[in-house]
Amino acid sequence: MTKHLNSSQKAEIMRLWTVERWTAPEIADHIGYGDDAVRNFLKKQGVHRARQRKTAPHGAPARWMEGCTCQKCVEGKRAYKRAEYERYGNRQDPAVSAERIAMRQARTVQSARKTGKQWTGAEVEMVARRDLTIEQIATALGRTYAAVSNVRQALADPSNPSHHRYQTMLNGVMIPPADPSE
Repeated sequence: MTKHLNSSQKAEIMRLWTVERWTAPEIADHIGYGDDAVRNFLKKQGVHRARQRKTAPHGAPARWMEGCTCQKCVEGKRAYKRAEYERYGNRQDPAVSAERIAMRQARTVQSARKTGKQWTGAEVEMVARRDLTIEQIATALGRTYAAVSNVRQALADPSNPSHHRYQTMLNGVMIPPADPSE
């Protein structure tokens, strides 16, 4: 025999559903009724989809996305991002990437005063530093974003025809590759 819900139970179900965001089985356990009675009542109220409580375990990237900042969750997110970088590389939407580069180039063109001039050893050493962004280096050297980016790419890639020229300016000190977790 099925018990009928009284008005106070109906009000409690709606409060738990809307305010506390409980799932139908949790509400059913709380008021002592079956899942079906609660689901049917919610369906009559216009709620057609069952809410699932989704809480990821600590250490999962999703838990970090939910707002957890414990060490385990931060490390889990970093590991996920490293694996993602290894899987997909630094592939971005070409249109967005081109727009971003054009914007950075436009900001550095205004302060560029050494356009077309030969690079010096000190300038190449500064380009090799990974603690500064390309834009910061370009502004400091009076070069454009594209120029600094091209030199940095040439230094990092031995197959690049300009690699040897810039590498000799660094006295043989190799530039470390970028860290994928940054």
